[in-house]
Amino acid sequence: MLLSSKYVNLKIQILLNQSLLWILFSILTLNIHAQFHGGYGDGYSMSGGDTTINNQYIYCSGGINDGYDLYYYSGNIYGLNIFCYGGNGDGADMTDSNTTVNYQFLYCNGGINDGYDLSNYNGNVYGQSIFCYGGYGDGVDMNISNTTVNNQLLYCSGGAGDGYDLYNYNGSVFGANIFCYGGIGDGYNFSTTNSTLLGYGIWTGLSDSDWNTSTNWKHNTVPGITRNVTIPAGCNIYPVLNSSLSVNSTAGAIECRGLDIQNGALFYSSGWLLVKGNMNVSGSYTCIYNTSNSQRINDGGELTITSTGIMKLGAQSSGIANNDLQVNNGGILNVLGGTLEIDDQLNINPGGEINMTGGTLFAHKYGRGTVYSSNGPGSFYIAAGALGSINGGTVKVCGRPSIGVYHAVNILEPAFSFSGTSYIELVHGDYAIHYNCSVYTVNGAILNGLKINKSGKTVFANSNLDIKSGLFVEPGSAFEIISGFQVNIGN
Repeated sequence: MLLSSKYVNLKIQILLNQSLLWILFSILTLNIHAQFHGGYGDGYSMSGGDTTINNQYIYCSGGINDGYDLYYYSGNIYGLNIFCYGGNGDGADMTDSNTTVNYQFLYCNGGINDGYDLSNYNGNVYGQSIFCYGGYGDGVDMNISNTTVNNQLLYCSGGAGDGYDLYNYNGSVFGANIFCYGGIGDGYNFSTTNSTLLGYGIWTGLSDSDWNTSTNWKHNTVPGITRNVTIPAGCNIYPVLNSSLSVNSTAGAIECRGLDIQNGALFYSSGWLLVKGNMNVSGSYTCIYNTSNSQRINDGGELTITSTGIMKLGAQSSGIANNDLQVNNGGILNVLGGTLEIDDQLNINPGGEINMTGGTLFAHKYGRGTVYSSNGPGSFYIAAGALGSINGGTVKVCGRPSIGVYHAVNILEPAFSFSGTSYIELVHGDYAIHYNCSVYTVNGAILNGLKINKSGKTVFANSNLDIKSGLFVEPGSAFEIISGFQVNIGN
């Protein structure tokens, strides 16, 4: 096994015939992932030279991230600058050396992004510094190796601007850090390999807000149903969808296997959403679509809003809000802090599941929603057979007047758990006109806490209510128990 640890960030090694005696400059315009063309990070190659290196430009001192390749060199190394002491990002390549590497400056001690390449080396590698442990952007080159890459130090996962050169490699590529995605000035050279290149599905937003523009994605590849998509923080432009989106389903005009909106990232949509895989919102997701039951979590789907996540469905400011979120059989909604605002109803249908541990969930936020019916039986509806628990955070509900068996808060599953610090609060929405509304729970269901905060309006108890922690009626609000029912407060 021949192991070569090459730590030259953003340099191009040109393997030429050993009889060449002169310096060769090459400006390559191949795939940008391999050659890093067009800007800082140009490389320099010297092959088979016996001359003395005595001109500064020959080792690229003027540019950031320039590299240096010294191949079969028999001359003397006279100064630190030959192996990139002075410049950020300079690299050094030393090949066919039988000497002992015993000077730290030999492997680029002085500069950020310095790399080191040791090929056909029979000596001992004595320390981490030989493979550039300490510097941002150190790169590694592994040439004709059949070993497994399983050490992060080998491919320098910690720094911005890391480069990686994989040549004739048949081993396993385990993670994204092998090609150092996400950092400034990353380079990748992948030649004659049977491995799988990772990192597809990462949004860059380099061109525009169109999902279907290839240059908005890592590797210039628009993801499809087989790709998990990540929308990271720090992009100048974020995706704006004017059509439907499906996660782990081919039903939408836009599709992906999974969707992760990271903290600080933004995502805008004006179409319906179908979740049948994993969707995580740690950043901001806004959908202004205004059609009933247009946002759905179906069997196999799991939508999670984390502590930093903000999800707004509807964003209604005029007209009647229709944008409902339906959690259907086999679907799961997790609110783990953060905010979920829905400009009409949240319906947890039979077999659907909701788990809430903190944050704010606001159903019917705008307050001018659709009239209740069998297709929309409540602003906050827990059907018989629904699953899950709410043990933290606040569920806010605006609500419309009750119609028959349909109510603003409509709890039909007796085993559904409200506990911990959770409570339900009836409040006014953003719409200028406010309504009376009602609360209904099936016998056996227990609310943890209930707060009435609808100044000038009345909230009716349309069933027996068992409230564990307390009932709070804010000044100006009214709470009325319909004749024949009673409210029990406390354990």
